[in-house]
This record gives sequence, C-alpha cells and structure tokens, in this order.
Amino acid sequence: WEPAPDREQRPHKALLRSMWMWSMLSVAICLWEATAFVLSVTMPGGNENYPTISVLLDPFVENVWGRLVFVGLWLAAGYGLLRFWRRT
Repeated sequence: WEPAPDREQRPHKALLRSMWMWSMLSVAICLWEATAFVLSVTMPGGNENYPTISVLLDPFVENVWGRLVFVGLWLAAGYGLLRFWRRT
C-alpha cells in the first residue's frame, strides 16, 4: 500500500470535538446495548420489551437477501474504514 497523500490540516480544536462526539456516541450505544441485554435476560418478557440490536436485526437477516444486504453493507463499511475509496 502506498502512503496516504498529504491532506488539508484541520484545527486541533475541531479534531478534539470530533473525537469527543464519536467517543460519547460509541459509549452511549454500548451502554444501551448492555442495558438492553441485561434487562432482556432478567425481566419477564424482556426480549419483547428490551430488544438488543441483534434481536431488532433478526427479522431483516432471516432470509438470504437480507443477509446479502447486511454483509454487503458490513463489507462496504470496512472498506470505507480502510480508505479504499479515498480521493487522491
């Protein structure tokens, strides 16, 4: 792989703000998922009242087409994180 080309430098304050926003969003989603999991296994009727993300996705990925779409989106997100589609 060739090194990434030089790009426009953003102010340090903008990078910190972005880092904190993504960090807070990630922690909030993890807490939501953990709380939903604990409630779904400890409360009566928990799976219906406190579904986790995997339970919410189950109806969509039950058939082959849903799985293909999900895997395609998952791979596209991975390629995006690896910056395969970057502009040079």
